[in-house]
Amino acid sequence: MRKAIAVVLATAIAVSVAMIGCSKNGKKEDSTSTTIDGLIGNEDTYDIVDEEVTDEKGETVTDKNGNAVTTQVMYKETTDKKGNKITVKVDDNGEVVTDKNKKPVTAKPTTTTTATPPNQSNEPTSEVTTVPADEDIVPKIDDKTKPAEFNNSEKEVVESMLSVPNLCNSNYENSDGVPIDVARHAAVWMAQREELNTKTYASGTIVLGLFKFFGQTVVNFKNNCGSTKEIKYNADNDTFTIPNAESTVQTVTIDKVEEYAQKNNNNYYKVTGSVSGGGKTKVVAVVQKNKLDNKLGFSIKAMRWS
Repeated sequence: MRKAIAVVLATAIAVSVAMIGCSKNGKKEDSTSTTIDGLIGNEDTYDIVDEEVTDEKGETVTDKNGNAVTTQVMYKETTDKKGNKITVKVDDNGEVVTDKNKKPVTAKPTTTTTATPPNQSNEPTSEVTTVPADEDIVPKIDDKTKPAEFNNSEKEVVESMLSVPNLCNSNYENSDGVPIDVARHAAVWMAQREELNTKTYASGTIVLGLFKFFGQTVVNFKNNCGSTKEIKYNADNDTFTIPNAESTVQTVTIDKVEEYAQKNNNNYYKVTGSVSGGGKTKVVAVVQKNKLDNKLGFSIKAMRWS
């Protein structure tokens, strides 16, 4: 496998999005806005990119070896109040980042990467590759595989994601798109992970959480979410109401891990697990190892329960 490569962006791009990192005086020049006019109520598409860290003068920060320091940053495609399509920088909560003049940071680098969080155990773990977007094909569940291994901490993460209450009620291939019911339950689980003392969440927090969980945008989630006892979308103020965490329904234990054998496999794995509860006994899923969420390190791409 090819090792993941940190993409170093051109200085001109780094300067155009100056102040993305910490400046020499330790202050952040960007601020986060929760009320950017014209960016509310849209269905958004997210991308994670590597950007060079710059200082307060817009100059690239380097390490002791003279190499540019990079950081992963989230961008989303949306529309402004005039209906123009723009790409804006967002923080970890999905809120629009503004410059010192309180205007959205709209410059966007052009190269994306994938990476894996640090291995926190001494057990073997698979490498992560970087694949061009136009060559990235999510495999079908039953596509050809070869043996692979996850370490214990990786297995625990995937088990917890597949144990999200009520996911066991839906089967889908990635090419079908994420079912709305699956997205609702994942949204509740991701929101509860924030451990915020609230029942109302900014839409950006929920939509971004779904992007991390599934490794893709859940198309028209705000429009299709509707109102259930678990989650409700409030169009008047662009928020979601989530009263409580869901009770455990199914519990998954990973029994087997395989790597998909396709050309240019972009970190896709087939996991087979035993299921207790929910009227199911087995799950087979496609997962992708990535760095969309540092605490997870995986996204769920397809599931089949039986």
